[in-house]
Amino acid sequence: MDAEDTPSVTPTPHGRAWRLAFRANALVSMALAALLAVLANVLLDLLPPLRGNVSSAHGYYRLSDKTLALLHGLEQEVEVVSLFNPRHDFYADVRTLLREYEYESRRGGQGRLAVRFVDPHRDVARTREMKQRYSLATADMVVFDAGGRVKYVSAQDIVEEQRTVDVGRHMAGAPGAVQTATLFHGEQAFSSAIQNVSQKTRPVVYALTGHGEADIADYSEQAGYGGIARIMRRDNMEVRPLDMGRHGGIPEDASVLLVAGPTRHLAREEVDIIGQWLNRSGRLFLLLDPWTRTGLEDLMATWGVRLDMDAVQDPARTLTGRELVFRPLPTHDIGRPLRNIGCIFYGARSVEPLPAHDALQEDVQADKARVYVLARTSEKAWAERDPAQKPPRYDADTDRPGPIGLAAAVEKGPVTDTSGDLSPTRIVVFGDSVFVSNPALAVGAGGNVDLFMSALNWLADREELMALAPKIPERIELGMTRDRMRQAFLIVVFAAPTLVALIGGAVWWRRRR
Repeated sequence: MDAEDTPSVTPTPHGRAWRLAFRANALVSMALAALLAVLANVLLDLLPPLRGNVSSAHGYYRLSDKTLALLHGLEQEVEVVSLFNPRHDFYADVRTLLREYEYESRRGGQGRLAVRFVDPHRDVARTREMKQRYSLATADMVVFDAGGRVKYVSAQDIVEEQRTVDVGRHMAGAPGAVQTATLFHGEQAFSSAIQNVSQKTRPVVYALTGHGEADIADYSEQAGYGGIARIMRRDNMEVRPLDMGRHGGIPEDASVLLVAGPTRHLAREEVDIIGQWLNRSGRLFLLLDPWTRTGLEDLMATWGVRLDMDAVQDPARTLTGRELVFRPLPTHDIGRPLRNIGCIFYGARSVEPLPAHDALQEDVQADKARVYVLARTSEKAWAERDPAQKPPRYDADTDRPGPIGLAAAVEKGPVTDTSGDLSPTRIVVFGDSVFVSNPALAVGAGGNVDLFMSALNWLADREELMALAPKIPERIELGMTRDRMRQAFLIVVFAAPTLVALIGGAVWWRRRR
């Protein structure tokens, strides 16, 4: 058949209209899809972001309520510069936590926290600039700057290797008695740094000396308070020794007076100075030991605290018969965040409220100091009053039966003096001074540090940072034998691609037929 004989196909008006309608429908669908995408982006921009914490079942990166209150209450800009090496073991933890801080500070449109991450190995010029600006000698550090007030947080301040001892296994000589745990102090260190640079002054803690007290400059493993003093400084406090004879009393800038384990009697004049200071809304942190008369017993009685010459025994809450294991009571701000934290006293004297000052009693007069028990023994305990009795035994004629108080907090106020100060007087008394000494910290003392710092922050009016406990980093490790690694290699490299190729070939062959 010739080409001239081939019939021509002329598009019909119906077919042409169908094609035009199809194209118009496609164009309208594309326009609607684009419009829907634009509207979705506008709507997502107007709505607040939805965030969730999937770091772990315990919310590893979730900030505490105290930190949130600190961030939401910032009144000035705080610049944060991270100079951590990305290869550092805790770089991801530091980066994620700082991002949480930045996000929370921006809630409500304040934007008080600006975080920058500088790689000290790749961004050499900026790293050199930061080191010159802040006089830094090394990297792996986070710098907090608020109007020229600068605070440095190093890797040593964030990560702590803590040894814990299972006393029972240790006494039996069993393996695994000493274990090492890595503690992440990121939130505590960062919150403390932010508070430090955002406040014009920081608390000054004076540690009394001259009566055999624990030395805040002693870092030996046998005695001293050097370890807890380092923690206090890390928590943004000034710690200084105080000899009242040389200073002529208690300095005016003293936020808290620390009296840690005196072994000798204080002079009458010194006790009077402390009493007068308490009447002027002073803050006293008193840590005493069994069978030790310090001269402060009568002064504490005027503030509602009973201190007897005894040693507390509790066979129901002990590991070897010498220490006391307890949990702080949730009836006070000091112990409330530590209700599930175990603490250890290595020998303690009784610390209890006098009946007329017991805060649990409803008939306490408004002008009297109120005493709150922070820790108490079991009912099987007793206060041993005979130091020569070995081993100690309960004597109903002389000893007091349990439960026995081990620590107390005192508050009276507001007290008005000539200067117009309306802050209340606050006192914390612990029946043991060894529980935060260097030896106790060296073997791991449970929540002793948290209890000590919670009490100290309460005395210094820093309730927003009370008991920010460290977190244990969670590491997920996949343990595989050589045979299983070989099997995984064969499955990933050969079996899976081969299966995909076979399925594809079968689909191709079926369509060809």
